[in-house]
Parts: sequence; C-alpha cells; structure tokens
Amino acid sequence: MKLRFLLCLCIVGALAQSDYDEEDGALKEALDPRGHRPVSRGRETYSAGPAAPPPISGGSRYRGRPTVAPVGKLMQEKEEQPDSGGCTHMSEKMGVLCPTGCDLKKTLQKQERNVRPTVEQLKRSVDELTQSTNSVYGYVLDMTAEVTQRQRVSEGNGLVVGQYTDSLETQHAFIKDAVDITFPQNIKILQGVLDKVREKIQRLEKAITSQRAKCQVPCKVSCPIPVVSGKECEDIIRKGGEESQMYLIRPDPLSMPYKVFCDQTSKKGGWVLIQNRMDGSVDFGRRWDDYRRGFGNIASDVGKGHCQTPGELRITNNNFKCSPAVLMM
Repeated sequence: MKLRFLLCLCIVGALAQSDYDEEDGALKEALDPRGHRPVSRGRETYSAGPAAPPPISGGSRYRGRPTVAPVGKLMQEKEEQPDSGGCTHMSEKMGVLCPTGCDLKKTLQKQERNVRPTVEQLKRSVDELTQSTNSVYGYVLDMTAEVTQRQRVSEGNGLVVGQYTDSLETQHAFIKDAVDITFPQNIKILQGVLDKVREKIQRLEKAITSQRAKCQVPCKVSCPIPVVSGKECEDIIRKGGEESQMYLIRPDPLSMPYKVFCDQTSKKGGWVLIQNRMDGSVDFGRRWDDYRRGFGNIASDVGKGHCQTPGELRITNNNFKCSPAVLMM
C-alpha cells in the first residue's frame, strides 16, 4: 500500500515538474538574469537557529547545564520584513526572496492548488484501500481459521476412516478364512454325516421291507401261555399242565397273577424255576416269603429269546466250602 502511494506521488511530481518547466521558460525570457536584490544589506536581520541540546551526562567530566526555569509564554511581535520589490519567504525567518524565488513561490503555490485535489483524492483512495485491505485481512483471518478448523475435522475424519478400514480388513480376513477353511471342513463333516444317515435310512428301508414281507401272513406267538393256571406249579400239574413251559400262577388271591416257568419233568414236576438275570435288574437277595410268593417276570428277561431252553434257567451258587452247588425249588 505504501509503494502504491509513493508511486502516485512520483507521477504527480513529474507532471508538476513538466508544467513548471514550460511556464518557467516564458518567465526567464522576461526577467533580468541578475534578478531583483535589495540595495541596503544592513537592514537584513539574522535569526539564530534553535539552541543545541545540552550534552548527556555520562562518564565524562563535563556535565549538562542546569535547565532554565520555564517562563510564561511571551507574546512575540511579528517582525516586518521589507520586500524592497521582492516577496517574503514562506517562513518569515528566512527573510526576503529574490524575483526568481518569488516566481518559484508562485509556481509552487499554483502547482499546490492544482495538486491538492489530486492529493486529497489520493488520500481518500488510500483510506478506502486501507479499509478494503483491513476487510480483506479480516476475511483472510476468518478463512485461515475456517481452513484450520476444516483441516482438524479432515484429520479426525481420516482417523475414523482408518479405524473403519482396519475393522473392515479384519472382518474380510475372518470371512475369507471361514470361506476358505472353515466352511469346506464343515461341509466335509456334514457330507460324512449325510452319508451315514443315508446308510441308516437304507438299512431301515431294508428292515421295513423284510418286516412287511413277514407281516403278510398272520403273526404267531412264539411263546404261547397255556390256559391252565393255578396257585403254583404243583397245582398246575395237578390240573393237567404236565408240559414244562410258561404258566400264570397266583399264590396270593389279593395280588395279580404273574408268569413263571414250571419244570414239570424234574423230580416228578411242580417246580418253579428262578432265573438269575445277568442284567442286574432283579435283586435276588430277598426273604423266603418273596421266593414263596414269587417275583420278577421271566418272559421279559432281556437276552432270553427262547422259551424252550429251560436248561439255561438254573441257579448256581457256592457253598461254604467254595464248591459249586445246584439248587432247585
């Protein structure tokens, strides 16, 4: 801004110098080369310049003069400067000017009148430019603050985007491992399970087919229970049940009848055979009353599918001498 102002002043000074040179040429032709000078030199007065300041007190041996006490402002009378055909200087202390100086003064005053509006206009322009510059400077400061704020927001957004990117990369790696490794392994396992299920279905279909083939004729009971029943096996043999097989006995009239195997051939028959079942579902550590009344169900023994094999239904115990003994009841 200062450079522009100095440039404008230089342009105005150059224009003023050209105008002054043109007018000065015409004046020099009319004036005496020696110019007007006052005849009497004794009347000229000399005015001394301002007094020099006292020396600063320091390390030298000279010290400053004491200051003069302030005196009230005196009214100064204006000194009359005779021009003797000339003109006075702008500063009255400078005395009288020669005619050439007078012409120069008039020219400068004229140039000043011409230049003053331009200078005023330049001042106004400078003020306007200053205001505009201040406005622009304030706007630049605001924009700088806004840019700084947006840079901070952008950096924060960059951090958030980086975190989301890392999370997505981790999830992508997990999904890729699952698709490439876990899913094929699970598919193989499920394929094996499916094959086993298919084999079981085929076996079940074959079993169902065989069962359907067997059920085409009426089913027959493999272990039929005769109609003869009684209180015990001895009562049954007396009623005509002479075949060793399953019978229903009812020792107690208040209890329900149950199935037993009656041995009707050994020792003249009438024996109730008690079976030691290997699955441990029936406890044989009982009192004689339980043996007398009967307990358990021979027909439901697990693993005994043949009712015609009474030889497997023997009780073998050890006596006190650890020798085997057979007990029949």
